Parts: sequence; C-alpha cells; structure tokens
Amino acid sequence: MRMLLVAALVVSLASPALADGRHDFDFEIGSWTIAPGGYGHVVRELWSGATIAQLIVPGPARRVRGSLLSLYDPNRRLWHVYWADAKDGSLSKPLTGSFRNGVGTFTGADTRDGHPILVRIVYDRITASSFQTIQSESGDNGRRWSDIVKRSYARVTSH
Repeated sequence: MRMLLVAALVVSLASPALADGRHDFDFEIGSWTIAPGGYGHVVRELWSGATIAQLIVPGPARRVRGSLLSLYDPNRRLWHVYWADAKDGSLSKPLTGSFRNGVGTFTGADTRDGHPILVRIVYDRITASSFQTIQSESGDNGRRWSDIVKRSYARVTSH
C-alpha cells in the first residue's frame, strides 16, 4: 500500500510538467519531406515552448517560401502558430489551439476573395517517423469545414 501511495505521489508531482504543453511540438523537430509536392520541412527549437519551421521548395535554387513560428503561452496553455511569408515579408494572424489526445487543432481568422473565413490545421497520426496535417476552411463560422489540403510528413533526420 505504501509503495502505491509513493508511486501515486510521484505521478501527481510529474503530471503538471507532462501536461504543461510546451513540448507538444517537439515531435516535429528535425527534417521532413512532405507529400504531395516533395517539399522540405526543417524544424528547429528556438527555446522550450517555441519552434520555427522552414518550408523549402525544390528547384534549382532551393528557395525558401516561408516559415511557421509556433509559440506557447503557458498561462493559457495555448499555442499560437504564425506564417511568415518570404514573398512579401508579412506575418499572419496566429492560428491558436492545443494538442489533446495526440491531435493538435489550431484555428484562426483569414479572408478568401475578400470574405472572412476560418482556417483550421489539424496535426494527426503523429509517430516518431511521420505525421499528417489537414488544412480546412469554413465560411460559416465553423459550422461546416471543407478540407483544402492533406499533407503527409516523413522524417529525414531527427534533432
């Protein structure tokens, strides 16, 4: 009985750190190939609770199109994911969300053809060597979603 109490105490003391969320994107640190398209995706940790992902488009110059910046707010236990566009130097409004049961769901406001929409990206099927994302849009404030693109990621190198 005493061992069970000690084990329960150890688990309860460790749980806040495990449930904190600032390491939710650690699975993504490393180099990936993306299908469809064959793009490269290189993710680095900036600090505990922040990553930056660089999208590399194949071609003669292997030019970079943009980066994803993911920042964790430990007080609200939410991630903010920004797109930094290399074409015009702009930084998007963030997609905000979290991981639950191994699935990350992030939503935010955007526009399509001058009309307001919601955008959602879901990170799913996460393993040590692969994961997928599904990008969706909603023109009716999230009542219905249309999948725009599904991407599969395969690990090239880890961190």
